[in-house]
Amino acid sequence: MHLASPYFLILLLALPVLAWWWLRQPRAAFRYPATAALGPKVSRSSRWAKVISVTLRLVIMGLLILGLAGPRWPDLSSRLPARSVALVFLLDVSGSMAEEDLPDLDRRRSRLSVAKDVLRRFVLGDGEFEGRPEDLLGLVTFAARVEQICPPSLGRKALLRTLDEAEPLGVPPDSATNLGDAMLMGVHLLRRTEPREKVLVVLSDGEHNVPADVVPDALKPRQAARLAQALGIRVHAVFVGSDAETTTVEAEESLQDVARFTGGQAFRAVDADAFREVCRRIDRLERTPIETTQFLRWHEGYPWLGALAAVLLITLLVMETYWFRRLP
Repeated sequence: MHLASPYFLILLLALPVLAWWWLRQPRAAFRYPATAALGPKVSRSSRWAKVISVTLRLVIMGLLILGLAGPRWPDLSSRLPARSVALVFLLDVSGSMAEEDLPDLDRRRSRLSVAKDVLRRFVLGDGEFEGRPEDLLGLVTFAARVEQICPPSLGRKALLRTLDEAEPLGVPPDSATNLGDAMLMGVHLLRRTEPREKVLVVLSDGEHNVPADVVPDALKPRQAARLAQALGIRVHAVFVGSDAETTTVEAEESLQDVARFTGGQAFRAVDADAFREVCRRIDRLERTPIETTQFLRWHEGYPWLGALAAVLLITLLVMETYWFRRLP
């Protein structure tokens, strides 16, 4: 049950005053010196007539006030399906992302250029991707520090502009990778969004290697993942790089743990085609319809309350005309 205008209920406070006023109204139409001669039923009938009349009037007034308050209840058959998801991409722009080791047709492209191209298609949609017009999308680029932030929103211009401006940092120590603090920023952005489903997508070569003298209190990826887990945020991790590249087991296991802790999935993209397939899989994973508590139709209660008040009013008029008659 839901009241569209509950402030009308304050009028119910006037009902006791009306009851007191109606009960004090004299019922006799003229004075008669001795009613005893008319019999005991006259006085008793008069008292009951007044009580019944006042009670019906109070009930009618109460029904009208409740009708003004607008009681209604949802039509459960018209529950609205929603796909609204808050999704933030964490894009690594450290120096290692400039490595041109991802085959794409007959050439090799850098990890960052492939990531930017696929993200643009993920957001806008094309033959391979449906696009995300109903979702809140954000972007964080990071290296040793968080570089650029585009908070989650339905707007796409700011996100795409931030994506276009992303360039790899090639000068140490700024070219290091601070994955933990980037995840912390993504979690902070998602905490303030309304959708129940909140997702981080990490696109990185996976090596958290920021020097302690550059960022002394940098958060570890696993620590950030525990924080995301506590807030119900899923993390999908994409490890970007070819199989031929020499990588540490710790780097890849770190991203796998990040995804596992939060209920997400970890992937590895060894070429441009694999990167696109990974993003298509993430796109499909985060399109599960969510049933919301919003409804398309409501059943209104005021017509029924008004009809009942009208029936009682007609009943009262008939009773006062034929059974509760007064001498003029």
